[in-house]
Amino acid sequence: MAVRLGKFLEESHTNLTQVTSDQHHAQSHTLASHSAKAHSDLTGVGIDDHHAQGHTLASHSARAHSDLTGITVDQHHTENHASRHASGGADALSLMGRLQASDTTERSTQSTSLVDIATISSLSIPASKAIRIMASLKYIHVATSAGAKIGLKLNTTQVRDPEALTFFSVAASSSGQLMWDIPPRESSYVRGGIGICAVNNPNPVSTYATDADAPTTTITSIVLHGRVLNGSNTIAIKNIRVYAYDP
Repeated sequence: MAVRLGKFLEESHTNLTQVTSDQHHAQSHTLASHSAKAHSDLTGVGIDDHHAQGHTLASHSARAHSDLTGITVDQHHTENHASRHASGGADALSLMGRLQASDTTERSTQSTSLVDIATISSLSIPASKAIRIMASLKYIHVATSAGAKIGLKLNTTQVRDPEALTFFSVAASSSGQLMWDIPPRESSYVRGGIGICAVNNPNPVSTYATDADAPTTTITSIVLHGRVLNGSNTIAIKNIRVYAYDP
């Protein structure tokens, strides 16, 4: 007798012989078969049991620093800070303070009247900061009346009269370095700037002091001004660096 499948479609499981309640046919289950199962419904799997996974930084991108174990609040990765403060950059650091500006162009004059030889502008140095100015000097001697005079202006205020100073008074070409150190500028503390010149002509090292009150406003420009005693000779200034630092 031929029996069709349709004959048993309405038969309940309990009416089938030799088939127990939990006996089922073999089936290939996929993840989709259990996609609606809660984690707690899985047998043999603990609450914190998870599959192995290769985690990347993105896996923890939302984790707070305090959630990381074995990492203290101030513990960070090794970093090459020197490259972060490269010379000439906005955050350049120096033992003499933070570099504010520099000029490597040679500026010279043969004028026998006072002129602005070199100007550093676009500065913004508050009165609370000390200032250091460094520059290379060169003197070319051709004729008699040897020597050159160099003074200092902060903004438009002359704080050192160049006529009171004579450099390179020996009749010979030479070179050297000039440095000015200006302390923070506040009421009753507006003098005391120190100048040092090393030219070995005529003296190895000479020291000077500012002879006028420094402005207590923000310094926006620094000027080295001066002249030569004989128009056939030349005074040149190069490699100017301006630093600002906390006292």
